[in-house]
Amino acid sequence: MQVKGVKELDADLLKIQLLVGRALDKALLQEMQALDSESNPLVPVDTSTLVKSRNIRQVSEGYTFGYYTEYALEVHEDVTRNYRAPGTQGKYLQQPWEKRLRDLSDRIKDSVLRRLKLR
Repeated sequence: MQVKGVKELDADLLKIQLLVGRALDKALLQEMQALDSESNPLVPVDTSTLVKSRNIRQVSEGYTFGYYTEYALEVHEDVTRNYRAPGTQGKYLQQPWEKRLRDLSDRIKDSVLRRLKLR
């Protein structure tokens, strides 16, 4: 018995893997951009250094997002302070992240399926 088309099948599966990987990458980046949009208005503003330090970084398995100053963590954890700018607060990143976590897997799955034109 001889099976034909194995090389073609392997090539097609590789293409599918690449397409899914790209779609997943774009979905993860979209999530980080949404987190940026939701957290930014909550960031305490003094000199704008903290706000300007925000950055989405690509890592080996996706993306990270954060505020990158020496004092970002200290400001983030200070929930007792009364910040000058209305609407700003401590936990400026944690609160939106926890909110976004609730439906994260569903949003990523839907995004990937839409990008693959399966939805």
